[in-house]
Amino acid sequence: MAQRKDFRRIGLLLPSSSSVQERDFSRVLPEDITLHVARMRLSNVEAESTLRIVQEIEIESQKLADVDVDVIVFPATAPSSRNGIGYDQELIKRISAASGKPATTASTALLEALRVLSAKRVVLGAPWSAPVNQTSKRSQSPRAGGAGVHTQSRDRPSRSANCLGRWAPCEQAGNRRGYTSVR
Repeated sequence: MAQRKDFRRIGLLLPSSSSVQERDFSRVLPEDITLHVARMRLSNVEAESTLRIVQEIEIESQKLADVDVDVIVFPATAPSSRNGIGYDQELIKRISAASGKPATTASTALLEALRVLSAKRVVLGAPWSAPVNQTSKRSQSPRAGGAGVHTQSRDRPSRSANCLGRWAPCEQAGNRRGYTSVR
């Protein structure tokens, strides 16, 4: 591959059902950074599917290495926190071993942000099922400096994270305090 000195490459390992992350990342990247994407099968954010998605992580990481990315990001919180404390680090090792590139996950970034902010109470609003939320909650609380994490689940699994902003006001929190959805 030709040497490059004037730009950098970021590789994303995306769930196949994500329709927003590429655009969101592209919008905030400077012109000298290019985005390269590999997709892993995930059509529903449910307990079993969040475990299955990572079965493809090595092969898709190798594909991103073929384009000589500088770093690989797995921006999927539910799958990267699914197996509890330290699972994000296990995934980082698998990605790096397969690609020879440094890597990170959404869960790793979230935990670091909570630590830096010294967060004491966190509310996790996500379009996931209760089992996925509970595992995410357990994997984030202890490493977030003891922050208490409250979760609220949808009554049915979602097709993707894209539906979070489509919940009607107050329904997502299951309360009458006037919380509104993220749009």
